[in-house]
Amino acid sequence: MGMGFGGLGAPAGGAGPGYVDLDAGLAYIDNARLSSTHRSQDEIALAGIDANYDNEGGLLNIRARGAVDWIHYWHHSLPSAPYGALDANAIWGRPTGPFQWLGQETFSESLANPLAAPTLANLEYVNHLTTGPAVTVHLGSVDRLTVHALYANTTYQRSRYGSNTYDGGAALSHEFNRATSVALAADEARTEFGTHGIAPAYDTRNASLSFRGRSERTSLTASAGYSELNFAGVYEGDPTFALNLSHELTPFNTVYISGRSGFSTAGEAAGANFGAPLSVASIAGLTPGTSSPAPFKNELASAGWTFERARTTFALTASIGRQRYVPLPAGYAVVQTSTIYSRLTNKDFSATLTRELRPTLSLSLRAFRTIRQIDNVNASTTESVYQLSVARQFARARLMVYVQRMQQTASGAATSLDAGVFTANMVGLMFTYDLVGQRSPLAP
Repeated sequence: MGMGFGGLGAPAGGAGPGYVDLDAGLAYIDNARLSSTHRSQDEIALAGIDANYDNEGGLLNIRARGAVDWIHYWHHSLPSAPYGALDANAIWGRPTGPFQWLGQETFSESLANPLAAPTLANLEYVNHLTTGPAVTVHLGSVDRLTVHALYANTTYQRSRYGSNTYDGGAALSHEFNRATSVALAADEARTEFGTHGIAPAYDTRNASLSFRGRSERTSLTASAGYSELNFAGVYEGDPTFALNLSHELTPFNTVYISGRSGFSTAGEAAGANFGAPLSVASIAGLTPGTSSPAPFKNELASAGWTFERARTTFALTASIGRQRYVPLPAGYAVVQTSTIYSRLTNKDFSATLTRELRPTLSLSLRAFRTIRQIDNVNASTTESVYQLSVARQFARARLMVYVQRMQQTASGAATSLDAGVFTANMVGLMFTYDLVGQRSPLAP
C-alpha cells in the first residue's frame, strides 16, 4: 500500500514468453524432515500452477508471477500443505476510461523459526488479497486525477495475525507522450487485526512522486517519497523509494535492477527473487521472513542478467533484503516471533543454464543459495540447492526428470542452530501442461 498498485518486483530471469502451466509430479527424498540426526525417507506428490504471464489490452489487464503447489507426503513425514509464492494482479476497465476495478492476490510463505529447517511444519502460508475501485477524471488530454479506495485482507495458515486494511488515496498524473509520464500520489491506510490483543491497529501515510518511461530497449519505473507510521501512538517516518529498470543490451542480452524501501507487512511483501525455486524443485529455497503481526521497514535490492540465443539460455540473479520489525507496545507483551527475530537480512543468488539438445529435448543446470541472517541474535543459516534436469516437450505438454541436492549450514551465537543443519537428496518426475501455449522450450 502506498508504493503503487501491482508492483511485482524483479522479473524471473530467463522466463521466456508468458505461460500458465498446470503441473503434477512425484518425487523421492532421503531426508523428508530435513533433519541432521533423524533422517527418514518418503515419497512426495504435488499438483499446482506455475505462471509467468502478462495480458494487456481491452477491458482486462492481467499479470502473474510465481508458482504454488499442494504437497503431500505419502508416509506422512510432514503434513500436507500448499507451498510456493504467487503474485498476480488484474485491472478491469479501459486505461483511458473513467472507472477501473483493481484486484491483487499475493500468496507467500513465512517461517515460524527462521533458524530452523524450512520444512512444511516450520513454514506457514500468508495470503494477502487486495481489491477496490479507482475513478479517473481527465483534466484535458494529458492530465488526469485518479482516486482509489482499496480493501485488503491478510490471513495466516496457523498464526492469529489476520488483519483487514482500508486504504484511500489519489494520484495526479501528467503524460508527456504515450511512453513517458509522471505522477504525484498520496494515500492513507489503516490496519486492524481480527484477534483482540494480538497487536494494536496502526496507520500509514504515504506521499510519492513517480516516473514511468519506456523506449524500444528500456523500461523504467521509479518513485521517491516519504512514509509515516503511527503504531499505537508512536510515530515513525522514513523516506521511501521504488525502482524497476530493464534494459536490452543486445537482442540476446537483457539486464534488470530493482529496489524498494518503505514500511510493509508480511502480507504485502511477496518475496523478492522470482528466480528462486518456487515450485517442484525443493522444500528449501524460498526466502521468507518470520511470521509477525507487526509492520516492518522493508528494504530490497535485486539485479539480474539473461542471455538467450539459438539453443542456449543463461540467467544470473542476486538480491538482498532487510526487514526491521517495529517493536510491539508494552501492552502487548505476549511472546511473539517478531520480538525475538526483529532484524533479518536475506541474500539470494541463483544461476540457471539451459541447453536445447534437440528441438524437443533440453538439459538444465540450476544452483540457488540463500543466506539468512538474524542480525539481532547474531546467527545465520545458508541454504544451497543444486539441480540437474532433462525435459522433453510434447506440443503443450512437458515431461521432466530431475535430481537435486539440498543442504543447509548454520553459524552464530544461537544455541539451537543444530535444528537448522541438514542435507537431503531428491529425485523426481514432473509433468506440466501449458494452458496458454506460449512457453519457450528453453524456459526454466
